[in-house]
Amino acid sequence: MVKNDYHVIVCKILKYLYACLKNGEDVDSDKLMDIIGDLPESYADYITPKEIEYLNDNRYMLKVREYLDSH
Repeated sequence: MVKNDYHVIVCKILKYLYACLKNGEDVDSDKLMDIIGDLPESYADYITPKEIEYLNDNRYMLKVREYLDSH
């Protein structure tokens, strides 16, 4: 998997946002920008309000999370 693949970027963003939500922490915009990196503008248009559900229930996203957790 390539680090700038859409699913990898989205998974990293959603994992961070969800961790902040679960831990009652504020989102650190600098950390978020580090995660986002050089996100193409077209990618940002596809992030929807169902991110947490998508992150936890989508089989492909679960594979991406496993990959990210092992690296």
